[in-house]
Amino acid sequence: MSLGESDNGNNHTGWKNAKYDALLKQSRITTDLEKRKEIFQQAEEILIDEMPVIPIYFYVSSQLVDESVRGWHPNILGYQLYQGISLSN
Repeated sequence: MSLGESDNGNNHTGWKNAKYDALLKQSRITTDLEKRKEIFQQAEEILIDEMPVIPIYFYVSSQLVDESVRGWHPNILGYQLYQGISLSN
């Protein structure tokens, strides 16, 4: 979400929104997870309403893991630490 921040070096759109920037700054100092979620939802609404970018591609990953594989724990980034993976009989 910080790519849309006005002063972010990766914001190549030129889009600026002071309310959006303020919400992102507030999210960085908010420790209450529910409150932080609400802040991000407000920021997301601004992005959706103003649509400074149009996402045309989403990364997708499919993994078929046999039942004999132990220690395989899927995560949002798709990274695996293979040291803890083994096969059972």
